[in-house]
Amino acid sequence: MEEDAVNNETYSANNLLTTEIQPNQPQRRIASVSRPPVPTRPQKRPSLSSLTLGGLRSNIKVSELQAQPTTEISFQNIGKSNNFTDTNSIYAPSTQSNNFYDNSDVQTIRTNPTLTIYSDEDDGDQNSFTSRLEQIISHPNSDLKFGADESFAEAEDDQLPDDKQFFILSNAGKLIYATSGGAMDDQNEVKYIGYVGVIQTVVNSFLLDGSELKSIVSGSTRITIMNQSPIILVAVSKLKESEQTLLNQLDLIYSFLLSTLSKPQIIRSFQNKEGFDLRKHLGRADLSGLDALCREIINFDAGVLVGAIESVRLRKTTREKLSQMLINNRNKDVLYGLLVDPSGRLISVMRPKTYTLHTTDLQVLFSLVFNQWKSFSDGEELWLPVCLSKFNSAGFLYAFAKSLGSFALILIGADKTKFFEMRETAQKMLDDLETKNLLNTLKDAITRPLSTFEIPAPLVNHFIYKSKRHLQYITPSKIESKKLKKYYLKLYSSVDRHTRISVSYLRWDKSAYNGESYGVGRNIAGLGWVTPNYELYLITGSVMRKDMLVKSAKSIVNWCRKNEERLFVYNGATF
Repeated sequence: MEEDAVNNETYSANNLLTTEIQPNQPQRRIASVSRPPVPTRPQKRPSLSSLTLGGLRSNIKVSELQAQPTTEISFQNIGKSNNFTDTNSIYAPSTQSNNFYDNSDVQTIRTNPTLTIYSDEDDGDQNSFTSRLEQIISHPNSDLKFGADESFAEAEDDQLPDDKQFFILSNAGKLIYATSGGAMDDQNEVKYIGYVGVIQTVVNSFLLDGSELKSIVSGSTRITIMNQSPIILVAVSKLKESEQTLLNQLDLIYSFLLSTLSKPQIIRSFQNKEGFDLRKHLGRADLSGLDALCREIINFDAGVLVGAIESVRLRKTTREKLSQMLINNRNKDVLYGLLVDPSGRLISVMRPKTYTLHTTDLQVLFSLVFNQWKSFSDGEELWLPVCLSKFNSAGFLYAFAKSLGSFALILIGADKTKFFEMRETAQKMLDDLETKNLLNTLKDAITRPLSTFEIPAPLVNHFIYKSKRHLQYITPSKIESKKLKKYYLKLYSSVDRHTRISVSYLRWDKSAYNGESYGVGRNIAGLGWVTPNYELYLITGSVMRKDMLVKSAKSIVNWCRKNEERLFVYNGATF
C-alpha cells in the first residue's frame, strides 16, 4: 500500500550520539546446603540459533532462517543521548529558571537490540519466521485483530481499537491482563498462548545473552516489550509509532499497576513462587481502571503522547487567588492539593517547595480518581490509597477527592487515619472559593475553549503546544476525529528527537484516503517543531507552502509564550 506521507522532510541540528553499552548481568540465587558442594561443569548458554518458535501448525527454529535467502534478522544497537537535567516533575526548580533545558522528552536511545524481520517470500510459504509471526498475530483465536494497514475510512467511529493492544504477563509466561479480554482466566488464556510463547521465548533468549529485546518489527506491526521483572508488559501496534513512544505508554500502564500493588508487594509475590498468579491481587475496580486507561491510550490521548498535563486557561489574578486560597486553608497533614476539571485539566496546585509530582504520577492519579467516580456529581467524595511510583514506589499515599460538578479538589497526605481532617480542610477550601466568588469564574473558564481564531495563525486547523518548562500543554479542542488522531501520531513519530532542535514537515494527498480529509482544502499538511523549551504540532488543510506553515508555527509559539501565565500553572502555591 502507498505510504501516507508523500512528502516527509526532517531538519535537525547538533546530531551527536554516543554509544554506551551496559549489558544487564543476570542475578543468581545461592542456596546453602548441608553437604559439601559438588563441582559442576559450566553449562553452555543457549544461543539464538537454538531457539524454537511455536506456531500454529509446526515449530520453526530461528537457525532455519539461514536457509531462507530472502529473510534477514538485523540487530540495531544505538548509543545513548545525553540528558542534561532531570525535569520529569511538573515544575522547574526556580534556581534553574535562567538556564533551563528540559530534556524529559529527549529520547534515550537504548543499547538493546531491535529484532527487525524482512521477507519477500511468496504468501504461500508457511516456513518463514515472518509469516509465522503474522499468523500468530492475525489468527482468529489470538484476538490480535488489526484493521487494514493505513485505512482511514474503514472504521465508522472515531476510535482506534483494532490498531493497538496491550498485554501484561509474568516472567514465567502467565498472562495477567490483555486489553481484549481484561483479566485472564484459564479458558481465555488459551487464546493468547501461541503469541505469548513467542514473546517469552525471544525475550528470555536475549536475557541469557546479557541484553534485553525491546522491539520486534514485522511489516507494519511493531511489538514493543518492557521487562519490569518479575512482570513483562507488551504493546502491539500497527500505527507506526516509535519504540520510545510505546515504551512511554507501557511505563504509564506499569505505573498504574503499581498504584494498586506497590513494587515491593509484586516482588514478594514472586519470590517464593515464580509461577505466582498475580491476578489474585487484582480486584474488579483495578481491572476496570486498567481497561479505562488502556482505552484512553488506544483511542489517542494527547497528554500521553507528548508526556504532559493539559491546563485550563485562567487570568493571572485568578490563579493567584486560587493559590492563596489553598495555602491559607492548608493543614499540616496535606502534602499536595490539586484543582482539576472533569477531563483531567489542571487548574491549580499546592505543593512543597522542594518536592514536585511527576507527570506520570499525575496522569495515574487523575485516571484513578475519575474512573472510581461513576458520575461527576456535585458533592461526591472519594478516599483511596495510591502508590505514586515516581514519587515512591515502595509506599502509599492517601488521596481525598471531592467533586463540585464542574471541577474536583484532590488533597494528598501520608497518614491513612486523617480522612476526617482532610475532609474538613477540603470543605474550608470550597467555602472560601464560594465566599470569594471564584466558583463562577472557574466554571466559565472551564467551559470556554481556546479557539484558533484568537491566535494570529488563521489557516491552522488544529495544534498541540507543549511548554517543556511546565510540562503542560494546550490545544484548541479535544481531538475526536480518527483521521486527526492518526495525523498527529505520524507527525509526532516523524520528528527526530535525538537532536536539540528538529523540524518535520508532512503532507498527505487527499487521494490517498479515498477522498476523506480533515479540514478544508484538497490536501492535508502538518508541521512538528521540537526545541529544548517547547514542542509544537500543527495540522492545516489549506496551506501547503512550507514557508507559510513555518510562519504560522512561529505565530503560535510567540502567542503561547506571551500568554504563558494565563495558559499554564506556573509555580502554584508552595509552602
